[in-house]
Amino acid sequence: MIVKFKIAIGFRYYVPNVSELVDGEDFEVPEGSTVGEFLEMINFPQGITTITLVNGNGADKDKVLNENDQIYLVQPMSGG
Repeated sequence: MIVKFKIAIGFRYYVPNVSELVDGEDFEVPEGSTVGEFLEMINFPQGITTITLVNGNGADKDKVLNENDQIYLVQPMSGG
């Protein structure tokens, strides 16, 4: 099945190799794949805090993906 992946521009500072390779691309994933499995598949570094959206809704790593889902990673906001 096909899913589309985008990554927020802010991540380019932290994971440039991932954002250059996969931003906006379609990916073939096995039926029943989860968000966590997808992140492993694209070698997204563990330990980086993200907010994951699937079709515009918050999703955890156990969310099962469906055909044509759009996955978007953004960095949490912080400040002072």
